[in-house]
Amino acid sequence: MIDPLDFLSMTFTPVEIDVWLNHQASANSQAPLRVHGALNHLRQLFTFTDWKETAYTAKHNEIVRVDPGVSGAFTVTLPAIIQGFASWVGFKRWTSGTNVLTIARTGADFINTGGNSSIEFNDVAGGLLLVNGGEASSGWYEWLKWDGT
Repeated sequence: MIDPLDFLSMTFTPVEIDVWLNHQASANSQAPLRVHGALNHLRQLFTFTDWKETAYTAKHNEIVRVDPGVSGAFTVTLPAIIQGFASWVGFKRWTSGTNVLTIARTGADFINTGGNSSIEFNDVAGGLLLVNGGEASSGWYEWLKWDGT
């Protein structure tokens, strides 16, 4: 199974997509162009960071690619929640190892129920999507999480 965030960050040519679709027994000759256009459109909706190996402050609506296996454990700080602006931050972890990635709040914003100031993300090759409702009282919540298997 391909990881959803890996899939969106890949670059495909129409020929590669055509081969893939033919492999999937697609009989529609128009499909490769439509899929290629759709993937490019999706990539415009997401901002992918370079691989982060040290402390970083995330931005709203970006996917932070992290590799704590290179320089050791580190922290990514979430952006402050902006009143009236719902947003998300995605994380894609890469590395096998035991180094911890800590995701921390900004200011009084909390993470998940109970007012957590931080969480640890240790799923090797996994992904995590945190969302907020655009109100400081809503906090950041784990909306989607998957492991690398």
